[in-house]
This record gives sequence, structure tokens and C-alpha cells, in this order.
Amino acid sequence: MFGGWRRDEVQRERFWREAVTPLRRIGEIAERTGIKLLLENGSYFITTATGFRPRPLHLGIEPEELRRILEMSGRKAGVVLDINKAVHSGIAPIDFVKEIGERIEQLQISTVDRYREDIVAVIDALENVGRELGFVFEGSREEVEAAVAVFSGPAGP
Repeated sequence: MFGGWRRDEVQRERFWREAVTPLRRIGEIAERTGIKLLLENGSYFITTATGFRPRPLHLGIEPEELRRILEMSGRKAGVVLDINKAVHSGIAPIDFVKEIGERIEQLQISTVDRYREDIVAVIDALENVGRELGFVFEGSREEVEAAVAVFSGPAGP
């Protein structure tokens, strides 16, 4: 079903019909056990040894789709917004803030210098949400140290 489900209307309807029960079950388990359920936005690209190839295997690539998944997963499900995946999929990260900002709980950041403007725009927009925001920095040691320096400096982002 993955891969081809986006191209065919019948497959798309079937996917969403079949996704409801498992997503609700996951959300119910998380609520009952007190486990924090965070869903990460997907990407149109798969990283391979030869670079990026468009292949929409992930869920939640677009903000509206991720909202739908969140609604199925329960009221306590949150989001890890991966800035890199959004940008590589051709979607402005700020669009996720507009659509599901109240559910974003963490930002996943890599290659700070390349996406600095997007990162700063998202952080600025999320300041009004009224809760702490977690950060996941990924990359080489040097990239992570550079990201931490940028976002923990005296002037901020």
C-alpha cells in the first residue's frame, strides 16, 4: 500500500479507512499509560547513497495530512517538526505552524546554516503557543555544536 497509495484515489481512500483503527489504538494506549506520543512529519525524499530520490513513503508530509493523522491519534498526540524534511519536500516549515502549531512540541534541526531563516521563523511563531519547546539537533558533532551555539547564544536565534 505504501508508495502507490498517494497516486490512486481508491488506494488513498482505502489507506485512510484502514489507518483510523491503528492510529486511534496507539493514541488510546499513549493516553492510558501516560506515554507521550509524538509524530514526526514525513518527507517526499528518501536519502540514499546516491542522494535524494522522490518517493512518498512517509506519512504526514503535508501539514493537512499530519493534522488528519493527529486527529486520529488522540487529543494528546504531539508533533516533532523536522525542518529539514519539510524544506526538502518543498513545504515551508511555517505552514506546519499555521496548520498545527498548537501540537508542535519539538523541533528537529540539522544543517542550521542552510535553514536558519526557516528555523528562526518557526521559533518566533511558536513563542505564542505558551509552552516549552524541545529541540533535537542532529548531524555531525561539529554541526550540533554549531547549532547549540547559535540557539543558546546571548542574542538568541
